[in-house]
Amino acid sequence: MSNRVDQAALRAFYESKESRKAFGETSVLGRMREEAVSKGENEVSEAVRNNPGLLLEIGPGPGASAKKWKEAGHEVIVLDLSHFLLRTLSDRFRAVQGTGSILPFRNGMFRFVFCDSVLMHLDLESAVRECRRILAPGGQLVIVEPLSGNPWMSLWRRFDTTYGRIASWHSLEAVEEQLRRQFSSVRTELFYANPPLALLPNRLRGILKLDQAILKLKPSLAWMGVFVART
Repeated sequence: MSNRVDQAALRAFYESKESRKAFGETSVLGRMREEAVSKGENEVSEAVRNNPGLLLEIGPGPGASAKKWKEAGHEVIVLDLSHFLLRTLSDRFRAVQGTGSILPFRNGMFRFVFCDSVLMHLDLESAVRECRRILAPGGQLVIVEPLSGNPWMSLWRRFDTTYGRIASWHSLEAVEEQLRRQFSSVRTELFYANPPLALLPNRLRGILKLDQAILKLKPSLAWMGVFVART
């Protein structure tokens, strides 16, 4: 865990109604994250369907992603810092308490690891190294992560003093650098230079082509990234 993140505040926040209000599927942030999260889930679903194996989700929240994979017949383990959240999941999954910086699993135990908005709470180098350690040869790590270079979100973080204590966002360049140090291949897909565009009705979403053009010119402006790394 990064020294800049208050671990006790982190646990308390994710056990509160405030976190569910802020990040639930119907919240503004939840809707702005929806496309990137769906892309990450689909990456895992396709990979595990073609090459079945044990799957770990780090920071599962209410378990929506893990539920999809379990219902498809896959074996899923969930890991979280919060005892409260794990109690709500333990009747559906094998639930393990721990932090992504020191994973309590043996080397090469998993074929797939998935984490959504988790690295921002962790020391980046330690978390990526630990994910690599527990993956079997040919394993795959899928990360969905908000990034530090987006000006809209920088403005939001400036005024959100609670969340500022429990997250330390990483840049696109830093995440890709750590992944390339540990994995043989890394693929990145970026979402939204202008996150509010995610809230547009379908009939107006043609404007997203302009947003994608901006990201091609300036990738560091992305608000979310989906990273797929293979051992």
